[in-house]
Amino acid sequence: MIAVMQPTYLPWIGYFSMISMVSDFIFLNDVQFSRGTWQQRNKVLCNGQQQWLTLPVVRENGLNTLINQVKIFEPIKQKSLHFKVLEQAYKKAKYGDQMLNMLKPIYLDESLVHLDDFNRAIILKISSELKLQPNFHKSSDLNLDGSRSIYLSRLIKSFGSNSYLSPLGAKEYIEEDGILANEQIQVKYFLGHSHPYPQHGSKSFIEYLSIVDLLANLGVDEARKYVLEFAGVMEDF
Repeated sequence: MIAVMQPTYLPWIGYFSMISMVSDFIFLNDVQFSRGTWQQRNKVLCNGQQQWLTLPVVRENGLNTLINQVKIFEPIKQKSLHFKVLEQAYKKAKYGDQMLNMLKPIYLDESLVHLDDFNRAIILKISSELKLQPNFHKSSDLNLDGSRSIYLSRLIKSFGSNSYLSPLGAKEYIEEDGILANEQIQVKYFLGHSHPYPQHGSKSFIEYLSIVDLLANLGVDEARKYVLEFAGVMEDF
């Protein structure tokens, strides 16, 4: 089974559940960047409240800038500021130091100036710690073309697969286009359902946060169990 996802910033738990369910995971990094999306921001829990972490970026080609062309604005400064927020948010959590030590080298890596490279480095590091080991690929390495579902179909078939795991939010356009059905590609839609886990500093459970919240509160071993359990719900259409 194949999954194709844009490389998002500090992804939510379901992103890693999808990674755990496939043989090949393709980072969709050569399509148009969209400002203000999960590509550059996510939510953490700070002092009991949800807080957005947003990386400011530079689009050198304006609206036509591809994801792998986007640069972080003042990357050394911004990554340092973001890491300080993570420290403030999770230093006192049970496994906060474990999570922070995992990600600190990535935030300090001055060579990571492109958003795509930075996001993928975080995703690959967390996946490795959680022992999630599909084959990872970048769509930009595959030299394929086509718009929307046509491109998606070509990505899937480039690995000899006819099975695709999609986020539920893509269902409408996939069915509207009808390309995957015509190509006899079986689509399964991911339906992750969260359940409460202890969250440092919060009186009630807040869901849909970055996976760093899970890692800081449960630690790597229990977080892996949670991710795999979260991955167990999907539906055929």
